[in-house]
Amino acid sequence: MEENNTLIIWFENGKTALFEKAEKFMADNQTIGFEYFGKNTQTKMHAAFILENIAGFAGGNK
Repeated sequence: MEENNTLIIWFENGKTALFEKAEKFMADNQTIGFEYFGKNTQTKMHAAFILENIAGFAGGNK
């Protein structure tokens, strides 16, 4: 993913999460991970999610 990408994750419980400036996307058989810019903290953050809890995800370049 490029630096200005938006990433949306849909969880099994029906909730969603939106990440701006997602980059360095990584995935294996059990997890996905990436870096993003936290709007509230104004810092670069790393996130990781267990695939078992995710219904789907999509990314796009703004």
